[in-house]
Amino acid sequence: MRLTKQLSFLFALLFPLLNSAQILEATPAFPTQNDVVTITYDASEGNAALVGQTQIYAHTGVITSTSTSLTNWQYVKGTWGQADPTVAMTSLGNNKHQITINISQFYNYPQGTTVLKLAFVFRTASGAIVGRSADGSDIYYDIYPTNAGLIAKIFHPNNGLAVDLNQSFSIDAQTNSNADLEIFDNGNSVASLSNASQLTPTITPTTEGTHLIKFVATNGNETKVDSVFYTVNPTIIPQYLS
Repeated sequence: MRLTKQLSFLFALLFPLLNSAQILEATPAFPTQNDVVTITYDASEGNAALVGQTQIYAHTGVITSTSTSLTNWQYVKGTWGQADPTVAMTSLGNNKHQITINISQFYNYPQGTTVLKLAFVFRTASGAIVGRSADGSDIYYDIYPTNAGLIAKIFHPNNGLAVDLNQSFSIDAQTNSNADLEIFDNGNSVASLSNASQLTPTITPTTEGTHLIKFVATNGNETKVDSVFYTVNPTIIPQYLS
């Protein structure tokens, strides 16, 4: 049973929650635990409970290599139910809120700790209203190893996006260093750039069914691939009774 739980936790770490990418953005996009990172929270995403709030607070901790599950936050910051200035976020307008964190200093974990993810929920001062993922779960952002080599990731769309035929949507695919980038939709190349770190094409699907977006990055020494799937809804033709 213990092994099963550990395997389930590792699976969850390898495949982050599907709706977290749109809720949070980070600068740098691939932070290590030694970085200062700026987190931007979009209150209109996820459960959208904090839409219209001008002052919100982060409640945050880290998921480490010793965490037993994604709910086993460690080194938690923020005093719940209080207007705690240490976790107060700056409103950017348009339901965007921002906080800058020196990861190792802010969470103050012991030397030798391996951080895998930052964990968040967001709240009003009283904690009466809480922003979470759309399914009510916590919100996470990955932390990357130092000297990890080339990293490639599709930040948008999320796995499982559903669109209608001919409904355009954007892709945001990034790497942690310059590389030759290419994006494929069901095996067909839709965009490419050389010596770049971001590729942001717009796709307008013309066929129904499940599509696989594949992002390929090559820097001469390494090739990394990330992928997500999306579904194009079938066209519904009304049937009229005579």
